[in-house]
Amino acid sequence: VQLSPDTRRANWDACSGYHYSDSTMFGFSHTHLSGTGCLDFGDILFHPTLDKIELKEKGYIFAPLTFSHKYETAEPGYCSVNLDNKIHVELTATDHAGIHRYSFPEKNGKIVIDLAHTLENEFIYEAKLNIASNTEITGMHKTKGWVDNQYVFFVAQFSVPFTSAELISAGKTINGKSASGENLQSILIFPDSEPVVIKVGISSVSIENARINLQAEVPGFD
Repeated sequence: VQLSPDTRRANWDACSGYHYSDSTMFGFSHTHLSGTGCLDFGDILFHPTLDKIELKEKGYIFAPLTFSHKYETAEPGYCSVNLDNKIHVELTATDHAGIHRYSFPEKNGKIVIDLAHTLENEFIYEAKLNIASNTEITGMHKTKGWVDNQYVFFVAQFSVPFTSAELISAGKTINGKSASGENLQSILIFPDSEPVVIKVGISSVSIENARINLQAEVPGFD
């Protein structure tokens, strides 16, 4: 896991996902390359917001997040940013898990999980999302980018229960607790303004292996 902001995509300057000249970001994804001139990864994007979500058949269902470097901190193993919408974001990671902490300034904060986001214009063979409970989301996608047949499975667990969870595929709300398809996203709503800690285990093998990684490396929400 290399959990960090994605400020641009689909050009050479987006190879690491982040470019210092940018003042907006899509959100925070879990996989990035270092020191390469090839685009790939940017898997499993999390986007915190207080704005209204606009469903779209293709592309992003949210507006980019604006920020200033003045309110940004980065060091090995930790980064944080105060977004212009006043959401405070903190990130850290283990080998196979990313940990997010989102502090919302008001109630009914939203978190979008976006499986359609990648740093390159990759072909997505398959994507799935599942609402396992009001504190857990699981899913996967299989893509073709610089590397073909790239699988990423994940288990995301939340310190605070969400009161609403929508599954969105190609701009349409899917009934039920599981969905697959194109432009796949989930919208989670948290009723209170207390900080939400999310721990996300990933695996290239299976959801069960992602869960094992999470249990081994991040047993609690500290």
